[in-house]
Amino acid sequence: MAPGSEAPIIDLTMAATPQKYAATLDALLASGECDAVLATVGSSAQFHPQLAVEPILAAKRTAKPLAAFFTPHADRSLALLAKAGIAAFRTPEACADAFAAYFAWRAPRQVPQLQAAALPRGGDILSSLGIPMAQSQIARAPDYAHSVPYPVAVKIHSGSVAHKTEADGVFLGIRDREELLRAAQALPGGEVLVQKMESGLAEAIVGYRDDPLVGPVVLVGAGGVLAEVYKDYVLRLAPVSVEEAEEMIGEVKGLAVIRGFRGLPKGDVRALARAVSAMSRLALVPGRPVAEAECNPVIVKPSGAVAVDSLVVMKE
Repeated sequence: MAPGSEAPIIDLTMAATPQKYAATLDALLASGECDAVLATVGSSAQFHPQLAVEPILAAKRTAKPLAAFFTPHADRSLALLAKAGIAAFRTPEACADAFAAYFAWRAPRQVPQLQAAALPRGGDILSSLGIPMAQSQIARAPDYAHSVPYPVAVKIHSGSVAHKTEADGVFLGIRDREELLRAAQALPGGEVLVQKMESGLAEAIVGYRDDPLVGPVVLVGAGGVLAEVYKDYVLRLAPVSVEEAEEMIGEVKGLAVIRGFRGLPKGDVRALARAVSAMSRLALVPGRPVAEAECNPVIVKPSGAVAVDSLVVMKE
């Protein structure tokens, strides 16, 4: 059946003979116009189980899924089909869930051959993986000296603040030392992170999590402050190759702007894919000590991509 098309529904009432009923099921199973066949039977399944089930049992089995839905409840008919190895359902919801799971199944993927990762001692974990990070430097009171070229961003520097914008801990577009001193003195702690201002075509979020149920996963999606609002992202089991990461990016609606959408300038999708693949290598660190990590936003440029904010949470 063509994607987006409606499934054909054929009325197979029990007024038809069992032979015609079975012949119609055979025709549907052989047809290239549908991907699965569902036989729906009403009260006959409860009161005349052999008559209701006989055409389904007589249908010529193919590789195409064949299932049945009975209403109202019909124990005997369900048992007859179960004995023959044909799935039968008591509710339409269970039937729909089963078909959805069947068509969503994919064969297990081959884990890409990526170089194992090792966490640096006292260094920047994400930079060590190969994720480009914006130039930055810690500046301390009283003079807040730094060597980052203007314009810069000034951010609160605290391990207890996960999201700096929510804590009013970010000043952007600082043009000179005078502005920097005012911004730095407005933040607590006596030290700030001074970071080079970056601009590009789009913002992405790249994340990693060692999920207790499914294991390590990697994420890419539309980024920035609205990342949690739109929830426009794609997940994969980690690690992923650069090629797999490019496929992920292609599924994110909000990142269409870097794929040349309607003549817009193209962003460096390959550079973003390399960052996603690099993030996924956290799954290859012996013992997998990282619980979760995030770069948001990653600024995608016409050439290259750079992360301007990051977060790493260790298991211990």
